[in-house]
Amino acid sequence: MNGGDAIYLKKCLFLPPGSSNVAAAITSSTSAIGGTSTRDDSKENASQGQTSPFPPPPNTDMVLIFYPGIGLGPSSYRDTALAIQDALASNYDIQAYVVIAKFMNNLGYLPQEPQRRLASILAELGERGISPRAPVAVVGHSAGAFLAYDAALTRAQAFVHLGSTLNSRGVLPWTPRSVVEYPKPILQLLGEMDGYIRFTGGALEYAEVEGLMAKKGFEDVLLEKPVVVLPGVSHEQFGDGQQSKMARMSGRRDLPPYVSLQEAHRMTGKIVGAFLALHLFPENGQARVGGANTVRSAFEATGRMVRPYLNEMTEQAEDDFIRWAQAEVASVEGVGRNSVRACVFHTEQEFVYSKPTLDGESEYLQVCVRKQQQTNTIKIGFTKQISPAFGLKMKRQEAVVQVLRRYPSKKAPTAAELNRRTFQKALERVSEEARRRYDRYGRKLEFMADDEITAERGGGPAWVAAPLEVKPRVEDPMRVTVRAPVLYTPIDTLPRFAGMCYMKLLTPAQAIEWICHDAFIPWDRKV
Repeated sequence: MNGGDAIYLKKCLFLPPGSSNVAAAITSSTSAIGGTSTRDDSKENASQGQTSPFPPPPNTDMVLIFYPGIGLGPSSYRDTALAIQDALASNYDIQAYVVIAKFMNNLGYLPQEPQRRLASILAELGERGISPRAPVAVVGHSAGAFLAYDAALTRAQAFVHLGSTLNSRGVLPWTPRSVVEYPKPILQLLGEMDGYIRFTGGALEYAEVEGLMAKKGFEDVLLEKPVVVLPGVSHEQFGDGQQSKMARMSGRRDLPPYVSLQEAHRMTGKIVGAFLALHLFPENGQARVGGANTVRSAFEATGRMVRPYLNEMTEQAEDDFIRWAQAEVASVEGVGRNSVRACVFHTEQEFVYSKPTLDGESEYLQVCVRKQQQTNTIKIGFTKQISPAFGLKMKRQEAVVQVLRRYPSKKAPTAAELNRRTFQKALERVSEEARRRYDRYGRKLEFMADDEITAERGGGPAWVAAPLEVKPRVEDPMRVTVRAPVLYTPIDTLPRFAGMCYMKLLTPAQAIEWICHDAFIPWDRKV
């Protein structure tokens, strides 16, 4: 260690086994109160190469290192750390020495700082008498989990993400890292009401693990790479429930939790403790059986929570939605979903020059689709939806009637009508608890008359650029309007452009994401 390390080690929070005992925590010469160590002098001596005069804490079985989120100091995670420590001790008789790290300005973005800080902490623990053979686990919250990645990969036997994901599918605005390829036990633990990292990001990580489970041993993958979403828990409840000044300045807003801070810490301690006991102490029969049962139960409960969303994010579900939309827009006798084929375009240029078609002989309708993950997605507040937005080029009812020479089965629906029906179906598919919470507390969507774009307003290019408009009512924060851009072309114009119906529609996945997340984003006049 150098002098700089000693400065920050002074501000780390050292919690030896038994720190949850208030009297012990106050009197212990190795504990820290409010993020300031009571052993500053001894640590300065340690940084100069002198041996610490204090004896090691008794019965230390493992070391747990916490990396805080942006702008949060070590004291913000004291109760969370103690909950994990208590769960390990009471459920598995494992004594953990916990250290909550301190970083330069609480950021940790200096080159190699996260790795150097971990090395410094481990060196300090060695001087305190902790065996270098003690297993080490790293826990990171929010950005702290991202920063801890390399340090955990090289110096720890297990890694825990709190309120963060690896971003395996690259849908979030940071470097993607694959949970499938991570070589050590890793737990991704999120809150259902996390306003910084949507639970849908956890759902996609869950799907990645499920995919690996189908290829390898079911139980092995489930226990080694579990993804768990804690019901009712918010992002800030993985710490002290408070938002840092830096997070507030960035515009982030958490969702309102529906469990207490104490309960959130208890749930976090239970799952993290079980995961660490299972993987760091495989010869401990209680850890091997009890830990596995706890992790398995939490993983399966998460599966039930995220299943409605994941069901709508499959290629088959997206294809079914596209074929349903065209069949409804056509509304002609004998034309159903089986008469429709979807052609998905991955670039805007390809989509712009694409053309929906109707084969009079086979009676097949081909729909042109642009699926956009990065643009035109719904955004209320700081984060935008993970669910992709869909632009659909279809054949309008009049063109289908003319080519097939059949009668309409009903009046063709508007985009607003299709969106309303999609949302109602989504409400029926989410869990009873999610539906009840939305009905009672969520901001309600109002589907407005379509925004019909004409040639005078820019025609096709204007429609391509126009998003599905989702906008809160200024006068009533509990009501949000949805307006779809549409474009219809005449059937008596040039064949290349005749009889088209272009729509931006709300997808079932977007509707579920609204019901379970967006409806609860705190409202202000800047959204």
